[in-house]
Amino acid sequence: MKKSVRIKPQYRKMMKIMSIIILLMLLAGCSVASSPDEQLSDLNGKIYFDSNRNGNYEIYSMNADGSNIINITNTPEYDEMMPAVSPDGNTVVFMRAEHYDFASNELWAADADGGNARQLTDNSSADGHADFAPDSKHIVYVS
Repeated sequence: MKKSVRIKPQYRKMMKIMSIIILLMLLAGCSVASSPDEQLSDLNGKIYFDSNRNGNYEIYSMNADGSNIINITNTPEYDEMMPAVSPDGNTVVFMRAEHYDFASNELWAADADGGNARQLTDNSSADGHADFAPDSKHIVYVS
């Protein structure tokens, strides 16, 4: 007679997270970008990154040569991190949390210049680590 094995709840959650990470790694391997620089920049050569240089995390864009650094989120009451630019270069998706409350992460998107910011997720889970599908129409993320 077979003996059933019970998996502890904390291990179930860990297994779920590991499955998601493996899926994301597989999807990342299917990227259409041919170099890391293409994954960080849009079609206009802009690079998007997060920094806490002003006391809280914000999303910035800059030219590929490091010039013209612009804070595109500029929200001192929130922290924004981990930007991903769509392959068509029109949209940036990122995590937003109340200042230093990273358990409240939700996904937001904005136009490449920071305008038209909109919330994509709203739930009790921390959402983040987003990236775009090659068609720029779908987003994959961890929740």
